[in-house]
Amino acid sequence: MEQIVGKSYEMTLKPWHGWISATAYKVALQLLPDTNTFISLLIANGENFDTLRDEIQALDSLLVPLLQSLHATLVSVHSNSLIL
Repeated sequence: MEQIVGKSYEMTLKPWHGWISATAYKVALQLLPDTNTFISLLIANGENFDTLRDEIQALDSLLVPLLQSLHATLVSVHSNSLIL
């Protein structure tokens, strides 16, 4: 989990963070739970991993068109410097 979060941070936010924010990020990174703990926190009472997976897939199907629309908007206003 730490590697995924770290890579995401490096690609998205780090270029715009100063040393204070980058240091705060490093501290927050140490507070991440391990993957199994994180998944158990996401699963509602009485549900299982399959239900969680289905819910994540449903969310993904809603987010992808939204993110594609936002990307197209940025491209249309020539904000390519904001697109990673």
